[in-house]
Amino acid sequence: MTIDMSQFYQVFFEESAEHLATMEGLLLELDIENPDSEQLNAIFRAAHSIKGSAGTFGFTDLAETTHILENLLDRIRKQELGLRADMVDAFLESGDLLRDMLEAHQGRGQVDPKAVASICARLRQLSADESVPVVSPLHPADEPGPVEAGRNVIVGKRAFDIQFVPTEVSAKGNGLANFLDELRSLGSLEILNQPASDMNNVGYWQLRLVTGAGEEAFSDQIDFIAENGAWRVVEEKVADDADRDFGFFDNSLGAPEVDPGYGFFEPAGSSTDLASEAEVAAAVDESYGFFAPLPHVDGGIPAVPAALGEDDDGYGFFAPLPSPVPTQHVAEEGDGFGLFEPLAPPLVSMGAIEPVSSASVSIPGAIETKAAAAASPVRAGKSQPGAAAGAESSIRVSVEKVDQLINLVGELVITQAMLLQTAAQILDGAPERLINGLAQLERNTRDLQESVMSIRMMQISFVFSRFPRVVRDLSSKLGKQVELKTSGETTELDKGLIERIADPLTHLIRNSLDHGIELPETRIAAGKNPVGTITLKAYHQGGSIVIEVGDDGAGLPRNKILAKARERGLLVSDQMTDSEVFNLIFEAGFSTADQITDVSGRGVGMDVVRRNIQSMGGRVEIESMVGVGTRMTVRLPLTLAILDGMSIAVGDQTYILPLSYVVESFQPKVGDIKTLSNQARVIQVRGEFLPVVVLHELFNIRAQSNDFSQGIMVVIDADGIHAALFVDALIGQHQVVIKSLEANYRRVPGISGATIMGDGHVALILDVSAIAGMAKNSLQKAG
Repeated sequence: MTIDMSQFYQVFFEESAEHLATMEGLLLELDIENPDSEQLNAIFRAAHSIKGSAGTFGFTDLAETTHILENLLDRIRKQELGLRADMVDAFLESGDLLRDMLEAHQGRGQVDPKAVASICARLRQLSADESVPVVSPLHPADEPGPVEAGRNVIVGKRAFDIQFVPTEVSAKGNGLANFLDELRSLGSLEILNQPASDMNNVGYWQLRLVTGAGEEAFSDQIDFIAENGAWRVVEEKVADDADRDFGFFDNSLGAPEVDPGYGFFEPAGSSTDLASEAEVAAAVDESYGFFAPLPHVDGGIPAVPAALGEDDDGYGFFAPLPSPVPTQHVAEEGDGFGLFEPLAPPLVSMGAIEPVSSASVSIPGAIETKAAAAASPVRAGKSQPGAAAGAESSIRVSVEKVDQLINLVGELVITQAMLLQTAAQILDGAPERLINGLAQLERNTRDLQESVMSIRMMQISFVFSRFPRVVRDLSSKLGKQVELKTSGETTELDKGLIERIADPLTHLIRNSLDHGIELPETRIAAGKNPVGTITLKAYHQGGSIVIEVGDDGAGLPRNKILAKARERGLLVSDQMTDSEVFNLIFEAGFSTADQITDVSGRGVGMDVVRRNIQSMGGRVEIESMVGVGTRMTVRLPLTLAILDGMSIAVGDQTYILPLSYVVESFQPKVGDIKTLSNQARVIQVRGEFLPVVVLHELFNIRAQSNDFSQGIMVVIDADGIHAALFVDALIGQHQVVIKSLEANYRRVPGISGATIMGDGHVALILDVSAIAGMAKNSLQKAG
């Protein structure tokens, strides 16, 4: 059977990208003078996860680069090296390189081998640097200790019993082999059980690892290669200084040279001596009556009382003799508190119990699901009631499937509207039960629509998280001191908008850094804090999301903008309002920068910002005050799939006008509309002359009447441009499902999409921003 690996590769790429984003966010939050150990550990775990997964899929370049990065991180988190700013810079650049390497493996670009070699050499040099000694290491080096009898465990090391069932892909590919190699690199590895040779490594595995590392060094990898939840790690009790000092128990299976129990307990002998030991204990009660010997069964093996697990007469000091795989009871209750090693190997050698069949591919009962294992005593101490039940869970679903579901729900909304309209037409005086049923169907359909739409909603923190890095790098390059403050990161926005708003916001942030925030000496001379502030805020307002980008910089220079506009031949006057003057910076090719740099000055940014925002059905506004600062406000619809609109009649056609652009509507009087020299029309509304757009002329449709007094004027506001649309009639207000036209038809000026009305007819959705732009250009030509 051929296995489709594409889905597994995609999961790897997505998870690695998430790990890199986590690393970058934590690195930017680090206090270099006093780094938080939890943050350092989290950064290390993210890098380690990438390395392990990359090795599993054979991406050796990624694995090797991350391994070098991991080594330096490990020395820092163990406080063998002190954290420095140049190290953080190297980590961030390494993250950029790893991101490029991921893109290259997905066929979206190439990576310069020289850049890889340069970063690796830099990381090695930093890791080898001993110039920053640490006085009090967080993790002192383990001291060598004696070798324990019977288990060959070095004191100070940690021993893990690892059980898992690998996925078929991992077992037959390189994943399992790479995982075993990784474990061998951590310490001494012993394979206690593995599937038969004809099973192609698919089946139950049991390993024993003795290492100086913790479980976090390999848990991510085992989770990746194992079947969903089919793995378990139990840390064995290893003798340490405390055990030797108190000596109540001995962890070895061989008899100790010196009785460490002070006569209270009999040490566990070899399996063949169990019966004789019991007889001795029966003859001479050296436990002072505290413990009774275990009763015998045939074969000389002490029988475990049935009630031992329920009524522990040993006051919790002893656990039942476990099977090769610890029982569910032991895993959940932890009766032995980890004080005793399982006596499984001797029992198997005696033939008292059957070993696990190597051909078996069933998952042992003790290998719990990941959710249960997270609450297991061997992984997180005593289990907490409800811990697993309260844990959040999620699944990965492709955007295409979500879009398909949204489209189907959209069709359901349309069908429900058609049914409602049809019932109203053919059932005059319909029964109350039918009316109530249709009303309930409408409510249920709307609830379903809102629930499905919420699936596409993402927190805007997905976009905001990239800007601390942008501010850090650019402020350093410009020689400025800047602090970024964000709020509203949990505000949700449609995934389609999230992906498209990132670039416009990035340019607004860069614009504030370059043009807004002054140099420290300039700010000090103006009586300001030398550290400038950029604020990034998101919140909901009505049916829209508002994103504000503000700074406490110099503000927009009104006179300089007007002078630049006159140089470029734009029609401007000193009587223009501040808002009108500031909007000039959105003109194509407009820039007030005195010098062209790689940051700004070419005039190709702000016009693209406005076009991109308009293409999302949004608009951008500017407020500024000289010496105080500037605020850019972006308003976007919550989603690109659903639209609140007003249906209007133009001739025999129905159009949808987005409600967010509508200011007011009225019926004009004869003589209100004036015609200019180039046949352009204007109408005066509250002292302001607005360009008139006659929609039946724009779309070449026969009008119901050519008398303006018989129609309706709808005043719109699109990005500060006011205009009046002449329509034949207003039909009503609707929430419509947007359908794209570009997939099947060419782009039509003035039309942004289409929808299906309740009667089954198609209605076109007006592109208000484009229509307002046409009206403005017509008015400028007439002037």
